[in-house]
Amino acid sequence: MTYNNSKLTLIEDIQGDLFIIPTIHNHPYIDALEKKQISKYKLEIFICEQYKIIANDKRNFAYICKIDS
Repeated sequence: MTYNNSKLTLIEDIQGDLFIIPTIHNHPYIDALEKKQISKYKLEIFICEQYKIIANDKRNFAYICKIDS
């Protein structure tokens, strides 16, 4: 029974991941980029902000894991 639940969970996880793809493709920001409505400068700012956010998240997750163990 646990084996079947694991397979079901795996399928649900994959379906959830696949749902994200159309959400990203249909996002207004991506559409504006494709239409060149966003300047290269603003795109660079966005990329730098995202980089810093992700780096900070990684540090926070590492800290939480360290506390947990």
